[in-house]
Amino acid sequence: MLVEVDTLTGQALVAAAMLAMGETPQVVSGKVFFRSEQGSWCGMRVSDEEAAKLIGMHWIGLDRPSKGQSPPQWHAMADFQGRSGGAGEMSHLVVSSWSTDMPSAVFRAFVKSRFGEKVDVPDELLSTISARAGAAASNG
Repeated sequence: MLVEVDTLTGQALVAAAMLAMGETPQVVSGKVFFRSEQGSWCGMRVSDEEAAKLIGMHWIGLDRPSKGQSPPQWHAMADFQGRSGGAGEMSHLVVSSWSTDMPSAVFRAFVKSRFGEKVDVPDELLSTISARAGAAASNG
């Protein structure tokens, strides 16, 4: 399903980030994982630590909220690495994402840098994530 990157949160955003890294995300016990080259399960979460890794590995720029800004808005930017236009033409665009929390802004900028404003997340993956989230909410 083609989804606006700026609407993704939680495990759906993690799944999109894994797709952007070239991994094949799978849902295991309600969390999104992928298999490493060594065969072990690897997971991520939208956190300061994971965002810091993305910033360092993928040259993502970050502007902090202005003092007193309400609500605070983090701004993350990255060079677009995907294809645009004609056959094999590379774009030299910068993508941006805004969020009230730093990790979400960084994750979204990273995903946008690979796919643009929309990402194609497999329907079965989104439905499994949504079903697990709904079950957790009703049990919690």
